[in-house]
Amino acid sequence: MKRIIFTLTLVISFFAVVKAEPIFKDINFDDGTWAMVGVPLHNYQKLPIQEEMGTFICEDIAFMKEVQKSWALEYTNEDKCDYHYSLKLYKNGDIEQTVMINLYCGYLTSDGLSYSFNPALFSRFKAVSKPVSWSRISFQDSEVAIKSITKLDRAKGVYWYEDINPYLFKGSLGMAFNNIPYDANRDSLKKSIEATIRTQTGSADFYLVERGYTMPEYDNGMLYISYTLNCNENIAKKLEKNPNVTFGWKPHLNKGEPIRVVAIGVDEKRYKSLIEN
Repeated sequence: MKRIIFTLTLVISFFAVVKAEPIFKDINFDDGTWAMVGVPLHNYQKLPIQEEMGTFICEDIAFMKEVQKSWALEYTNEDKCDYHYSLKLYKNGDIEQTVMINLYCGYLTSDGLSYSFNPALFSRFKAVSKPVSWSRISFQDSEVAIKSITKLDRAKGVYWYEDINPYLFKGSLGMAFNNIPYDANRDSLKKSIEATIRTQTGSADFYLVERGYTMPEYDNGMLYISYTLNCNENIAKKLEKNPNVTFGWKPHLNKGEPIRVVAIGVDEKRYKSLIEN
């Protein structure tokens, strides 16, 4: 009975915590330069607003602060539909947060949790946003990809749909760590791993990304955390004997598959201009 009561208490506490969750609660809009970009997604229930607004950008800080205050949403498990928009928040050109929105079923997903969402809130972007171009770019050569992505990343008004830092390197390898306490600070752990890699390789020329974590039943509440280490082959060779490496270095250009990125704020004409200069 105590276990049932304890479980029920956890469930009640969980719903109490997420009942009215400010979606952008950790954002400080007074620090840095901010933009919100909305990208329409393919959906079996296509809506007119997707045609009307298309891909758009909002740089109105006052409106973003208003969104921050008004988007305090209640948790829902009714999240079985596809999404209509990916709404991305950028700080100084880098992705800070991404939320996915369904405007037909009426919910928003952020950091793995879904919340009830009134589509009328999204419609308010019409008054404060403007259309923005985007381009899907493919590279068949790693050197060309690195040089081109670097040039585009330095240009004003260019936003990446996804993290492009991995493609500033020619490949990646896998790493994993187990027996990590469930309440460990994963940001601090990542910094510690990066420091160890710098010591082992004598270089800071890499980019470490957490892929995910699990808590196996047999590990008594200890975490298993996996990472992708993006780097060039010379760095990978210095880690060949590292016991935490789970798979060896592989090039991003693998088996003829190109590197594909999506750049927002770039059409064909601007792309050629930025790359040629």
